[in-house]
Amino acid sequence: MPQRSCPRCPALKRRIAALEAENAGLRVEAEQLRAESVMLQAENATLREKLTENSGNSSKPPSSDPTSHPRHPKRTPNGRPRLPRPPGAQRGHRGSHRKLVDNPDQVCAVDAHRCEKCGGRHLTRTEAAPQRHQVVEIPAAPSNVIEWQRYEALCLDCEHRFWPELPADVPMGGFGPRLQATMAYFTGTLWLSRRATEHAVGDLFGVPISLGSVSATEAVVSNVIATPVDDAHSAACAQPVAGIDETGWRHHRGKAWLWAFCTAVATVFMVATNRGDAAFRAMVRGFHGILVSDRWVVYDAWDMAKRQLCWAHLERMWQKFVDRGGPSAQIGRALLEETARMFHWWHKVRDGTMTRQRFRSHMLPVIERVHALLDRGMTLRAHAKTRRTCTRIRKLAPALWTFIEVDGVEPTNNATERVVRMGVQWRARSLGTQSDAGREYVARMLTATATLRRHGRNVYEYLVEAMNNHLHGIPAPSLLRDANPTKTTVQAA
Repeated sequence: MPQRSCPRCPALKRRIAALEAENAGLRVEAEQLRAESVMLQAENATLREKLTENSGNSSKPPSSDPTSHPRHPKRTPNGRPRLPRPPGAQRGHRGSHRKLVDNPDQVCAVDAHRCEKCGGRHLTRTEAAPQRHQVVEIPAAPSNVIEWQRYEALCLDCEHRFWPELPADVPMGGFGPRLQATMAYFTGTLWLSRRATEHAVGDLFGVPISLGSVSATEAVVSNVIATPVDDAHSAACAQPVAGIDETGWRHHRGKAWLWAFCTAVATVFMVATNRGDAAFRAMVRGFHGILVSDRWVVYDAWDMAKRQLCWAHLERMWQKFVDRGGPSAQIGRALLEETARMFHWWHKVRDGTMTRQRFRSHMLPVIERVHALLDRGMTLRAHAKTRRTCTRIRKLAPALWTFIEVDGVEPTNNATERVVRMGVQWRARSLGTQSDAGREYVARMLTATATLRRHGRNVYEYLVEAMNNHLHGIPAPSLLRDANPTKTTVQAA
């Protein structure tokens, strides 16, 4: 007997096919939504981590921390919280006192006219040395205007009329060398704006100037100190140890970078339009020593045996591990304890209370524990960023411990970061540079200021001497005149 087909079968099959197609579409859409959810969760975690960044777990300066940011006291090597230090001078601080001048400009004698006990007036001086009290005052500084009058001459032989030339030691412009040095000191050392410099020169010296005059003076001073700055760069690259760092800059409405190269004899600055290998090579031209730096990828091209990573930077990274919570926090806390223990011993080495040989023996188990913690962090699955950071630092492991074996190498790059702060403050006031001449002026003045201050020399007196030499056709004095070539350690806080 033939099988009869159900009249609803074709419709049922079509309905099933439609449902299967709809189901497949929903599965695809669910996978897309799941992937989008994972991406949004990762983005949310990144943004949340950005919101929690501060000076304790990133490279942000302390000035960027909000007032509500809690100050977590650092822990001692035994794990106990260190109590915050009171404000003001700390225990053992020697203080600084102004020394009395041996040859004062004026001496005023003060004699007693009546006895403070009985009121008698019959007094005489004793043989005791007088008590000296000196008051320093600055004189009024009116401008000294010197007028040179040239009289037209007539030659009686050929009836030629002409004006005589000015003497060789007379400036061709309207400003003398001291006024030019003062304007450069205001803008290049004190980081005053050109408008503020205009007002300062007018208020202090009674000299009306324009903004264009300030810019023209900057160009003259920049050219005068160009050779001493180049010589300082060459001397810095000949040192055995150097620290390097970079920070953002603004140049002609675009992004630029301010580089700093810090050594024991000179600190050199450079404003570059990039943060890549070309700028790095220009900064370390001819340098073959040990480089102290952070983990910026450009520095990876340097020989690992001649490199030291900044442990202050790593300490902030460990704190970021802690802020992420979970297994990452456990590793971060352990790394912070090892770092505190290392700094505790290192400060004793620097103070002379622990020998370097004993320090090396103490550091052997610390090195093993730090490497083990980094290896453990490389296996974390719940914290991809921590895993990637530990992997990269583990590859740079030889550069973690150079300061242990090589004398003159510090475990931090604090010295360079402090001088970079000069450029950051200049950028905050001036909003960067607008021309190549301005970019060179910034680099040269920062180099001159930082190098002279490193050797305890007066920046203003140097600028005055340089401009006086320029007026008489003499090269500017060297920035390294008082340098001590035997001092090679880059000091850190």
